[in-house]
Amino acid sequence: AATPAKVVERINADVNQVLLRPAVAAGIQAFGYRALGGTPDEFGARLRREVAYWAGLVKSHKLSLV
Repeated sequence: AATPAKVVERINADVNQVLLRPAVAAGIQAFGYRALGGTPDEFGARLRREVAYWAGLVKSHKLSLV
């Protein structure tokens, strides 16, 4: 949360460039995933959706770690 915006932007740009490499994309696809780039805001939104989805699934099935 306290990471300066310029640092976040630089890391994001570098990660997006790496994800465009054919070998990297192929490696990710070999595990059944898609290489998704994007902005930090898009990543945050995706993360919030995933957390909400999995939290709802855990709650609806009354799952716990204990």
